[in-house]
Amino acid sequence: MKPPPTVGTGSLPGKVVGESPTKVVSESPIKDLVECRSDAEYADRPLALMWQGRRLEIKEILERWRSPDQKGFRIKTTEGQAFELIYREIPDDWQIHPI
Repeated sequence: MKPPPTVGTGSLPGKVVGESPTKVVSESPIKDLVECRSDAEYADRPLALMWQGRRLEIKEILERWRSPDQKGFRIKTTEGQAFELIYREIPDDWQIHPI
């Protein structure tokens, strides 16, 4: 039996600017979220992503690559949108870029 998909998140914490603790500048304006299948290792196959508050299912992986510290995917959603997904092992986050 295969394990259920695991979820990786990609958001950086905001940082306080100036003296007022209520003024926060976010390093990443949108919290990126990618659901992926993780069989042999984490992030083997992306299944869905959150984009602008919507969950988009991945229909097709167009391309995949790996470097020593990250994995990349070019994907197409069921709605026909194309994205580049990059999982960085350190600091353990996802980046989502529309293409």
